[in-house]
Amino acid sequence: MSADLAARALAYAEAARDEPMVWGESDCTAWARRWVEDVIGRKMHLPTWSSREEAIAYIAKAGSLDALWSDALDTYGLAERYDDPQPGDIGIIDTHIAGQVGGIFLNHGLFAWRAEPSGARLLRPRPRTIIRVWAVS
Repeated sequence: MSADLAARALAYAEAARDEPMVWGESDCTAWARRWVEDVIGRKMHLPTWSSREEAIAYIAKAGSLDALWSDALDTYGLAERYDDPQPGDIGIIDTHIAGQVGGIFLNHGLFAWRAEPSGARLLRPRPRTIIRVWAVS
């Protein structure tokens, strides 16, 4: 784990703390995609949408948010991580309130994700709720 990457991930999450969430621009998928593009330095092709309904349709067509991300991230070449998530990694977790959500892992086991109406939300997912993790380094 790079201390620099951990600090960058925390700063990225903090910058979104009070920003309104906009579908297709700063929802959990777009926000995580932008993070990866900033770190890796090249564009990623994840579907974009302009509304909650469009997002749900894309996710339903893929079968799940995990399936949608997996297809795109396999093509992109981001490696799946099978051990503990590291700060700066991205992943999908399962939540009681919103189902599967994507976001960024931070220090101390925290996970940041974007949700309506605004801001980045933080939680500490239990290991059984972590669906998949991709290493960003």
